[in-house]
Amino acid sequence: MEDYLTGLANRGGFVGRLQARVAALARNEILAMAYLDLDGFKDINDTLGHGVGDELLCLMASRVRQTLGDRGLAARIGGDEFVLYLICAERAEVEPFLDALLSVMQQPVRLEGHELQIGASIGVAFAPEHTDDPGELMRLADIALYRAKADGRGLVRFFAPELEQDIRNRRTVELELAEAIDHGQMALVFQPQVDVESERIVGFEALVRWDHPERGRLPPETFVPVAERSRLICRLDNWVMRRACELGRRLDDVTVSVNMSPISLRQPNIADLILESLAQTGFEPSRLEIEITESAIIQADVEVNAALLRLRESGVRIALDDFGTGHASLVHIRRFPVTKIKIDRSFISNLGTERDAAAIVEYVVRLGRSLGIVLTAEGVETREQLRFLRAFGAQQAQGFLFSGPVSIDAAQAMLADQNAPGGRPRPPGMRRNVDA
Repeated sequence: MEDYLTGLANRGGFVGRLQARVAALARNEILAMAYLDLDGFKDINDTLGHGVGDELLCLMASRVRQTLGDRGLAARIGGDEFVLYLICAERAEVEPFLDALLSVMQQPVRLEGHELQIGASIGVAFAPEHTDDPGELMRLADIALYRAKADGRGLVRFFAPELEQDIRNRRTVELELAEAIDHGQMALVFQPQVDVESERIVGFEALVRWDHPERGRLPPETFVPVAERSRLICRLDNWVMRRACELGRRLDDVTVSVNMSPISLRQPNIADLILESLAQTGFEPSRLEIEITESAIIQADVEVNAALLRLRESGVRIALDDFGTGHASLVHIRRFPVTKIKIDRSFISNLGTERDAAAIVEYVVRLGRSLGIVLTAEGVETREQLRFLRAFGAQQAQGFLFSGPVSIDAAQAMLADQNAPGGRPRPPGMRRNVDA
């Protein structure tokens, strides 16, 4: 019983052979059951079409078959999901095999003029160690796969009993988050960005929070990773974009920055969605700034670049966030319509204590200024850090020296104080007026 596309076994054929092999295990044998999922396949399928997707599946299936050889059986059980079992004498034989499999799956491939690098995540359970029931063995390997994808993709994870409760908790959060987005439990707070010389507010970064009915206000690190894994991130980002544009109209003439995940950027209609939010709310495109990470820049394809160029041509600004934490190079920066670089807080926190940090920040500032790009320092908390930034020529800063995230009403009050006749920028120490 074969899969019609790849020639591997299909689900029915695999389950039958698995049952027979588990039942026939000798005392000196163990069976490693592995669930394998291709990382990023859906995005390739959506953007390049099912023809390219099918070719890629066949190539990945061939790599699995060749790596496994005659030591077990592999199958495609649906979409981009593969399973295999491996017979060996001890667990120590399994990890080298899985490392080799991950390595070969991560090798780039060129299809129809596109160079693709996809990779895989793998979850593993063992018979008879975890169970001798084939159906349960597959379920436990699937739980381990879920953990592998949750931990960052491109990883192998082995089943452990505590993973089951962890999976139940994560799935509960997914269900609650989907409901929260649709039923008004999400909220935005705003952190000021100030001019380094005058310390006047020139913009705000919109940051999402979850007002959970039982757990109170939750920071993004508790739910954004879950949203990214479950594909809810597109719904969340689209909500944040629309809401930031609505509230941004209350913030006079300053810019409003909105974070956009790499997954959301790859939506085929992302430029249309953003321009629609601007048009429907009446928010000026020149006041909207989209923050994207270095990884988004590196992973971006022709379609993402075209969307960013279209947005830039419409007046929207593009900021490269957390600069220095990834591997974006000058080539990447020049290739995309970046108008701002945000220097990661890890470099700013070491200004005045580590010579290398100061050298890196000074270099990035000089680079940005030579390209006509605005430099914003994140995580500024001391006057000494601010003095370094002034000396280097950075234009903007953001951090608790000036203020933490505040409500929209508090953000409006800050601007009103600043813009009142004779008004002056608020002094450092606003950090207590936060609504994080």
